[in-house]
Amino acid sequence: MAKFMFCLALLLGGFSSATAQDRRASTDAVVGFFGVLAKGIAQADVRSSWNAVPDETRSCLDTAFSPKNANVEGLIRSGVKANDPRLSELMNFCQAVMSRQLRNNFPCNTPNGAGQNVETLCYEQFVSTGNGEVRPLDRDAFIRLAASGGAVQIATLEIPAARSSRLQVEQRAREMEAQRAKLAQQQAMAERQRLAEQKALEDKKKAVADLSAFRPY
Repeated sequence: MAKFMFCLALLLGGFSSATAQDRRASTDAVVGFFGVLAKGIAQADVRSSWNAVPDETRSCLDTAFSPKNANVEGLIRSGVKANDPRLSELMNFCQAVMSRQLRNNFPCNTPNGAGQNVETLCYEQFVSTGNGEVRPLDRDAFIRLAASGGAVQIATLEIPAARSSRLQVEQRAREMEAQRAKLAQQQAMAERQRLAEQKALEDKKKAVADLSAFRPY
């Protein structure tokens, strides 16, 4: 997933570090590159190089460049071949994202209220993680945000119904534990009271015995 998140930062410009500003600058560099390529490249050769690129990957590229009002057709008209090394990281990103089938309803672990890992059911979701918030995204929004330098990832989230069921089970367990603790406390108090009463009775018997054995003369 780290590959997905940061590969857009490596587009063109010497494959620089993955800051949000660098990612935006790299995307801008590709768009700006349209007008400066040599015009001698035959359009047929350029278009032929794109024929091997799956439609879903081209769609992803279109989505990635849409915030810049650019697309694959514009690349082709500008003479950019599909195998241009400056597109390789974005191409890899799109191939990975478009081939990624998000899992659903699969076993996973999550911490409970006591900090213990317990089994539950989860699903995967494209999300943004900016400003400390996790917000769900559809695939296209995920691609656009990543291309714009936003913080994105594929998150593993607990299925709401599974979470509700788990919390109910945990609540019942807490209630049962509280009842057991209360019963144990009552039993301990009863035992202390029994021992106190037993001691009082023994003390009383001893006092009577001592009195009976007392001879003043």
